Amino acid sequence: MPALQSSRALVGSAAVALLAGCSGGQVNAPFTSIPSQSIGRQAVHPTLSQSRGELFAKTLLVKPGINALLTHATPSLSPAAAFGGAVFVSDSGANEVYRVTAGGKITRVGSGWSEPQGIAVDPGTGDVNVADTNNARIVVLSKTGKPVTVLNDPGQYPAGVAVAPNGTVGVTNILSQSDGPGSVSMYPAGATSPSCTTSGVLASAYFIGADSRDNFYADGIDASTGASIVALVSTTCAITPLEIAPNLVFPGGVQVIESGRGKKAREELLVGDQDGLAIYPYDLATLQPLATVPLGGGIDEVEFALTKNKKVVGSSDAGTAEVELWPWPAGGSSPAATITGFSLPVGIGFVPSGDE
Repeated sequence: MPALQSSRALVGSAAVALLAGCSGGQVNAPFTSIPSQSIGRQAVHPTLSQSRGELFAKTLLVKPGINALLTHATPSLSPAAAFGGAVFVSDSGANEVYRVTAGGKITRVGSGWSEPQGIAVDPGTGDVNVADTNNARIVVLSKTGKPVTVLNDPGQYPAGVAVAPNGTVGVTNILSQSDGPGSVSMYPAGATSPSCTTSGVLASAYFIGADSRDNFYADGIDASTGASIVALVSTTCAITPLEIAPNLVFPGGVQVIESGRGKKAREELLVGDQDGLAIYPYDLATLQPLATVPLGGGIDEVEFALTKNKKVVGSSDAGTAEVELWPWPAGGSSPAATITGFSLPVGIGFVPSGDE
């Protein structure tokens, strides 16, 4: 597994802090003075390198637009809408969360965001959980975007979030506000404060997913080796590294899905790679690798999500500042559809229905 490159950076609208080394933040500093901890990396793509600083310093100046959601020339995707229901997108650079319907309606949801990042849809209620990173909280919205509740994550920078079938919420903290290492916090169903937080294993914790048995899987940076890893995390915060993802360059999203039927039914652990522009599926029971899903045509695929029918996968591309969609599980060399006009999109989550 390759070691973390020293040039890998945490990029946000306010500051740039190196992931390796100081990682930003100040010991005992006031909350409002701690530098940005956005997990979208600094792109080195030649066509964007001259404009990255200017791009991240801007807020969203124009209303996001939709490109080719209803019509497109890619034959691998159905001629119907690119997705059903609605998709939630966090824009860390603009401090906004957007709800976009398949019909093209775009609305800002929630308020007071400070670098919102990972998104997870509750499999039971359909509520949308958003990691509000610089506010040290998880904001829960209804599938139509109305506020439901807030989970407090004191002293942490929450980056990713997942909800297990039993209602437990797992949150990955990229690092602590006192510049401490990354961790995973657990919230029992209905709780607004964590019952436990992991220690050790992860120097930085990025994204997280949950399986049908209420286990969690978090990706991040190994505290011992500096390599990208995936770890199994229990609801009691026991954490164990998994021997998978040997080709993972830089952590992207993590999801667990059910696939197949009857005797072929299984759960798959999906691990995203921001640099590799791909999703690596594994048979969850054996951890054997399955066919790689390419997410071609992007630059920095941060978090991904699947529609409920598992026919479309979407990813927030911090490099191109857009959301890109491909057919699942085929993927492709370029997106079949895009949602454009963001500043620094990071989190993404689909809801199957709503007020379209």
